[in-house]
Amino acid sequence: MSISLIRAQNPQGVVDAGLAESCKAAELDAIIGDQVRSLNRMRESWFGRGANAAIAKAYRDIQKQNLEHNKLAALAAAMQSGGHALVAC
Repeated sequence: MSISLIRAQNPQGVVDAGLAESCKAAELDAIIGDQVRSLNRMRESWFGRGANAAIAKAYRDIQKQNLEHNKLAALAAAMQSGGHALVAC
């Protein structure tokens, strides 16, 4: 790959986009934390089979969100490191 082709691809844009994705991952992490705290408060005051089922479902949903957060954070890190490598070229 030639230097001019790398420059034409705007590798700094990849770094910037990675930073934006990293910010989104941080926001999602804060939201997930709020959901866990809310769910824990609800669990303290809500009892019964229906409550147990709803709480279990909520925890599964939070786990899925956490997995998506991890993917987003990994993508952001890859974009930033790859973009930095291209900029260094």
